[in-house]
Amino acid sequence: MSKEKKVYDFNLNKVKSTLVTTLKRKKNESTVADLIAATGLPKHQVEQSIKHVADEYNGHLKDKLHRYLKYDLKLTTLVPGATVIKNESPAHRLQDVQ
Repeated sequence: MSKEKKVYDFNLNKVKSTLVTTLKRKKNESTVADLIAATGLPKHQVEQSIKHVADEYNGHLKDKLHRYLKYDLKLTTLVPGATVIKNESPAHRLQDVQ
């Protein structure tokens, strides 16, 4: 009797690669549901892997008009763990809010 492979047993690197490729086509941002639909991967695999991809590519969640959350990743450099330098300082952004 062969042992069945479960959805929880997956190759993390392969799924991460698939997500990065899909995110490039979607202009570096997407919802988890969109990634599931575009890749055909199980929900559990996408949810677990997107966290690693977001960490490696300095991604973050964006709130789109309080309707849904999108992962926004900086895939232009394609260097995992690269530091993203922004032109604005945090103090400057605080002044705009106040």
